[in-house]
Amino acid sequence: MAIRLVRTQGFSLLEMLIVVIISSLALGSVSAFLVQSHRSLQKVNQPLRLQSAVETALQSLQQDIHRAGHRSFATHPSYFLHSSSAVIWSDAAHQLAIIYQDPNQPASTAYFHLVYTLDGEKLVACEKRAEKALTVAEAAKSNRDSLCYSVFDPNWLVVKQFQAHVEQHDTVTLWHITLQVSNKERVPSLYTFNLAALVINHETQ
Repeated sequence: MAIRLVRTQGFSLLEMLIVVIISSLALGSVSAFLVQSHRSLQKVNQPLRLQSAVETALQSLQQDIHRAGHRSFATHPSYFLHSSSAVIWSDAAHQLAIIYQDPNQPASTAYFHLVYTLDGEKLVACEKRAEKALTVAEAAKSNRDSLCYSVFDPNWLVVKQFQAHVEQHDTVTLWHITLQVSNKERVPSLYTFNLAALVINHETQ
């Protein structure tokens, strides 16, 4: 009985090269499409991300102004040392300072100081608790126990303007805050946010 050998032929080197080239071109096109889609998505989401970050910071600031001057078990509001104000704005320093006793901790006698300062293109916040009221300068100093920090990531977002002014209507005190920010892309976009905050604890309940 004769046995026939069948010779099988594989791919030639040229065929393999053609397959590799076509596959590379296809993968390159897919990769370019995915990169472009990712960039487009980032471009669309960035304004929303920026807006969310700024609005979160402004909501926190609004809450603090809302509490300004609150003081438990006392006949007069919380004021900064050597001052008769619970909210102080400095045009020269582009600085907003707030003081109150936390209404959520009525048993605590500690004062909460919060100072926002425009430092170049960074909005710096200093938070400090103390058993006595401090001056604005003392509250704005960073120390080992209470470090100051940048409100926004300076590698992503810069602050172009930080402004505040007050309106007094009889017993109602209304603060208007303007915050202008920009991203750090090659073609940066400028965004302006405005906040109106009412001081309700200016007089002790």
